[in-house]
Amino acid sequence: MLGKNITIKGIFIAILFITMGVSGVSLEIQNVDTDAGTLDIYMTNTAGCSACDDSTYNTQTLCEANGWNNGTGVWAFDATIDEATCESSDTNGDYSNGEVGGFQFELTNIDITGATGGSASAAGFTVSTVGINDNWDSQILAFSFTGAIIPNGSDLLLTQITFTSVVNTNICFGTVTNNNVISDAIGVSISTEWGDCYCVSASPADCAGVCGGAAIVDCAGVCGGGSVLSGCDNACNSTAVEDCAGVCGGSAVVDVCDICEGTITNADDCDMAISQIGSNLPEEFSISQNFPNPFNPVTSITFDVAEMGEVSLIVYDLTGKEVATLVSGTYTPGTYNVEWNAVNNAGGGIVSGMYIYRYISSEKVITRKMLYLK
Repeated sequence: MLGKNITIKGIFIAILFITMGVSGVSLEIQNVDTDAGTLDIYMTNTAGCSACDDSTYNTQTLCEANGWNNGTGVWAFDATIDEATCESSDTNGDYSNGEVGGFQFELTNIDITGATGGSASAAGFTVSTVGINDNWDSQILAFSFTGAIIPNGSDLLLTQITFTSVVNTNICFGTVTNNNVISDAIGVSISTEWGDCYCVSASPADCAGVCGGAAIVDCAGVCGGGSVLSGCDNACNSTAVEDCAGVCGGSAVVDVCDICEGTITNADDCDMAISQIGSNLPEEFSISQNFPNPFNPVTSITFDVAEMGEVSLIVYDLTGKEVATLVSGTYTPGTYNVEWNAVNNAGGGIVSGMYIYRYISSEKVITRKMLYLK
């Protein structure tokens, strides 16, 4: 019998490693009964597309070695992508119909005596077991010489394992890559998600398969890693901060007069002081009549900001020519006061006469008049 097992294994490995592919296949250890010496292996196998987030690379190895951000390409499976889209130049992915034509996998810490039933037996697979070392680790091999396949299915019994002993605190899928292989109908290896360990004790296994262990998967997907959610965007290892306008990762900065996204570059122009007054939040955008009016040389204007956004307050002469920009930038809700010292945008004084000032927000434009008398 041992000779037969070796022959099956040799044929199986020779066919499996023709090439490599990826599909949505996952295996789980379930229904462990240590008294009866039985456990079930459940499998989900789904048709879909495996592709890189950088379509330049069409294999998982190339993607993860050369993809986005200098080798951090993501190779992911998507069951919603059809074959034509998957294999197009825009996606450049690897499509699998989800059918399984054979499998082999290692189970650690138990002495396996057989494997029967489930979808493997229903498909007519030849199933055998082999002890692979002195640590009670065993391997299950299954293959069809007639070309039969296991069709797509979700959380279906693949096979039931019988065993005699448990020699440690957990039962796990092995970690040796060549000992764990699922193939499709033509012998192409399918990348598989191997389920968690089963803990014989009451303590569950951590992400490293240690029963009662403390290792967890960090935000970067690394078991036991130290990456954390941080920054104002609460992203993995983020250093993003809010700018002065309250935008996470934004670039808005204050000008020399401490105005967020203001346009004043000369500190001398800060004589045109802008300050927030009052604690109530306005219900609408509005602006007061300047006071005093007429004025010489300084007048004050109060304006309300109902919601955060861009606002401006500009003075024009009666010909429509811009004289001075009193306010320009992003403001949070509140009531503000601006004082103007009758200086134009060039830094010079203005002549006596009537002027128009216009308050512009995202919701409305308000225009008023004021009189300057020397």
